[in-house]
Amino acid sequence: MKRNKAILKNWEKETQKIADYFLKKYFKGYDPEWWWVADLVGEILFVNDYFFNLERIVEAIRFDASEKDLFDFYELELDCIIKGKQVDTNFYYYLKQHENKKG
Repeated sequence: MKRNKAILKNWEKETQKIADYFLKKYFKGYDPEWWWVADLVGEILFVNDYFFNLERIVEAIRFDASEKDLFDFYELELDCIIKGKQVDTNFYYYLKQHENKKG
């Protein structure tokens, strides 16, 4: 039982490092207000009125998404939710499409 808690504690510590990097990369220039929703590290990160799940945080870093692409896709998803539609692409393909348009 102690081993399980130690493993999870280590995972939370490493997950927080990923979140810290994400915050520095995408919210640079100011000290954003942020927290893990319900204090559940690795679930949903609240940052200045935005909500990011851990999967999106990792994708943004893994695919080296620009700030513009990250927030444009966020707005696209939000717009689709409001309109009751489904987003017709995922973040990876969205980035690939925009990478091709940039030339």
